[in-house]
Amino acid sequence: MLKWLNLLPSKHRTIGGKASSIQTLQLTELQLRVLEAITPEKIADASLLDLAKAFKILKEAELGIKGEPFKITGLLAYLLKIEREDADQQASDEDVFLDDSPWVRS
Repeated sequence: MLKWLNLLPSKHRTIGGKASSIQTLQLTELQLRVLEAITPEKIADASLLDLAKAFKILKEAELGIKGEPFKITGLLAYLLKIEREDADQQASDEDVFLDDSPWVRS
């Protein structure tokens, strides 16, 4: 759709005179490209954590459309907690390494 829109004279490129409409179309096009890149093979090869994150995003979008709040519970909450703890531990380990290293000057 954006290909055709770019063919229009510049004064007609904004829909309803709003540049934000063009940005919305561009964002929608990017979203479509991302979704088209998700294949059954990629889903089958994805880690459990990646699948949980994808589920969370899709569920938030679904509930957002319905106007309902979303609370993370169950397995998804547990996986996200583990990921957060792992990231915190890695950051902590890096700090210890830098503090103990003879190559780092204070």
